[in-house]
Amino acid sequence: MSAGLVRGVLALESSLIDRVASGRGLGKVLATATTVLALGCAAYGMAMGLWRSPLQSLSAGLKLPALFLATAALTAGLDVVLCGLLRARIRPAQALTASVLAMAILGSVLGSLAPVAAFVSTQASPPQGAASLPTSHWLLTAHVVVLGVAGIIAVSRLRGLLDALIPDTAIARRVLWAWMVTHGVVGAQMSWVLRPFVGNPTLPVRVLRSRPWEGSFFEAVFDMTVARMGPVGPLVIVMLLLGVVVVVASHLDPPIEAFEITPQHIALRRRGARAGFEVPLSSICDVSRESAGVRIHWIMPGRLERSTELLRLASQEEARAAFERIAWASGARRGYRAPS
Repeated sequence: MSAGLVRGVLALESSLIDRVASGRGLGKVLATATTVLALGCAAYGMAMGLWRSPLQSLSAGLKLPALFLATAALTAGLDVVLCGLLRARIRPAQALTASVLAMAILGSVLGSLAPVAAFVSTQASPPQGAASLPTSHWLLTAHVVVLGVAGIIAVSRLRGLLDALIPDTAIARRVLWAWMVTHGVVGAQMSWVLRPFVGNPTLPVRVLRSRPWEGSFFEAVFDMTVARMGPVGPLVIVMLLLGVVVVVASHLDPPIEAFEITPQHIALRRRGARAGFEVPLSSICDVSRESAGVRIHWIMPGRLERSTELLRLASQEEARAAFERIAWASGARRGYRAPS
């Protein structure tokens, strides 16, 4: 594990992204990312448990990296399947490497915050039975917020990596959100199984709770919501989640902001994308006009599903001209056949 490779993992340098995109030496990249993840999460885990006792600190230092490594291992196969279902043409090794690289970014952020977390743990009121429950709740909430912020940073870097690996930004974004959901669900349940991390001052210090496989994270959240908000609490949470889903769904497919017709293909670029993607003219199976826009449908070789995109133009005249150019060009390439 070289210093240059560690620096590349931490900064997601362009040379490392090119290496993942080409599939060269992914084993070393994966090993380095795993090491960074384990060390960073171990440091922060020890800081989390330091408030309760040295044993809790050691336990959390082992369990926090285990939480993320287990999440990566359990979701590895699903990540690959989701990439195939969402038409992301990346290899299984690239999908696994991208997922672990994002977690390595999370680990590096947590590792950098470990001294701050340790300072807060040592400055908080020491555990003294039931009187210290508010302190434990406050510390746990603060750690959850820190983990959430670190996760957001990791996801933002993962988005850039997926954009580099998957030419179509819309597909890359679908993969990103699919991974976020699966990793979030699995990670939440793993955190329940491996609890406690901070420790309850009214209970003896333990590495694991008795019968850790019983119950679930989501059941505990449901019970807590009912206790705090009454019977309407779960409905409020469901409505909030539905709102999040609507917002996410509205941003899954960035519109096409530019396109260029060449003798071989149509080059498309989505809004906010770093690079464009190409649709071979011979793959176009239908072209239609929609007001001030042109919709193209195509089937890529080796795929069963049909893709579609709407190209928005400034006026109906521009849409008519673009429609005629695309219809003629794709027909000339023995793809689309304009009706006689």
